Amino acid sequence: MRSPDFHGYMAGNPVRWYSVSIWDFDIPVKADSHGAARYEVWLNFNDAYDISFGEFCKQSKVRAS
Repeated sequence: MRSPDFHGYMAGNPVRWYSVSIWDFDIPVKADSHGAARYEVWLNFNDAYDISFGEFCKQSKVRAS
């Protein structure tokens, strides 16, 4: 098993910080891709708000931090 280097890269698969914005929330998340970041936030967001993943994708914006 390889350990991540100084910048968080592991075996060519970068783990980066993303910022997912929806409504008045701006949630930082560490993920492999934009899609993984959006899904990770939706899993937590869905516990508090009744919103489908499709609707969450339409209303949210993801950017690399």
